[in-house]
Amino acid sequence: MIGFNTESGIVEKNGLTEIQKKIIALMQANPKISAKAIAEEVGIAPRNVQTHIQSLKGIGMVARQGSAKGGRWIVKK
Repeated sequence: MIGFNTESGIVEKNGLTEIQKKIIALMQANPKISAKAIAEEVGIAPRNVQTHIQSLKGIGMVARQGSAKGGRWIVKK
């Protein structure tokens, strides 16, 4: 396994940080979870959660369906 240290954690060979893996796990467990709730669970600032979510959206790992308040997360495998 190859790893690199970054501000957001160790980037593994598959390109996901540990924080991003936790975010995906939380989204799978509760598709209606908010970014604020994710931030509380992971222990980082809500703005950092948004940055990670944008990265995950950019690589096609997650998508948002529906409105900001009533929508849900779709995690693609």
